[in-house]
Amino acid sequence: MKKIKFIILIGLALFVYNCTNEPDEENEEIPDYVEYKIEITEIELPDTISLADTLVVKFYGEVGSNGCYRFSRFESNVNSDEIRVTVWGAYPKNAEACPAVMVYLIGKECKIKLTNRGMNKIIIQQPDNTTLIDYVFVK
Repeated sequence: MKKIKFIILIGLALFVYNCTNEPDEENEEIPDYVEYKIEITEIELPDTISLADTLVVKFYGEVGSNGCYRFSRFESNVNSDEIRVTVWGAYPKNAEACPAVMVYLIGKECKIKLTNRGMNKIIIQQPDNTTLIDYVFVK
C-alpha cells in the first residue's frame, strides 16, 4: 500500500512539474524592438483642403531589407502653419531568421488635423537629418 501511495505521489509531482513548465502563450516574452527613422522617397497629398477636413498624407519608402523590419508609427507636430512628420520603423533586437523580402511603405496614410488657414508647410524628417518638404493650402 505504501508503494502505491509513493508511486501516485511521484506521478502527481511529475504532472504538476510538467504543467507549470509548459510555455504560456499569454506570457511569452515579446521581443524588444529598436526604433529608427524610415527614409521617405515620396509623399502624396492634396494641393488644397478645407479647414473642416482632415489632411491625409500618403507615404512611400523602404522600411527595411528583410521581413523583420516593420512600420512602427507616425510622429507629427503641428505648429501654426508648419507640420513636422517623422516616420518610425522597428526592428527586433534579437532577430534571428528573417524572411528574405524587402519591406516598403506603399501609400501608408497619416491623418493630420490642421488648425490654420492659408499655406501650410509639411516637413518630413529623414534619417540623415535632411527634410522632404511639400505644401498644402487650407481654405
